[in-house]
Amino acid sequence: DKWVARKNRAKHCNCVKMYDVGWYNTCPHLCKYCYANYDEKNVFNNKTLHDIDSPLLIGNIRETDIIKKIEK
Repeated sequence: DKWVARKNRAKHCNCVKMYDVGWYNTCPHLCKYCYANYDEKNVFNNKTLHDIDSPLLIGNIRETDIIKKIEK
C-alpha cells in the first residue's frame, strides 16, 4: 500500500505532509515545463476571476465548498 509506505518513510526521514493549495491554470508565468499550467487560454480566463478581497487564489468561497482545518 503506497500510503503505508509513505507514512513509514516519513517517520524515518522527517518528511512533512504536503497540502496542495493551488489551482491549475492560474500562474501567469507560463513556464514551459510547469505541471500546473496545461491550458494557456484557461490561465488568462482564470486570471479574470481573481478577487483581491477573497481568501482564495481564484474566485470566492461558495456555499457548497467544504473547508477543512488542518491540524498542526
